[in-house]
Amino acid sequence: MQPKLRAQMSHINRVIETGKNPNHVNALLMKELMRQFDRFSTAINNPSALTEQSATVTTLHPKQGRDSLAAEG
Repeated sequence: MQPKLRAQMSHINRVIETGKNPNHVNALLMKELMRQFDRFSTAINNPSALTEQSATVTTLHPKQGRDSLAAEG
């Protein structure tokens, strides 16, 4: 449990560092708290949703000009 708490504290500290002034920090922390609350609510009400993952895999094609220059050089 200790590593999870340290990770959470580190995340909170990073959120605080990105704030531009005290009011902005409060808004960012409220946003983060709501995000955590939503995750907690999902874990309680629909635990299977946490393990469901979906991703779209996209193939990346190299540009034509770069490959020909790299092969010659």
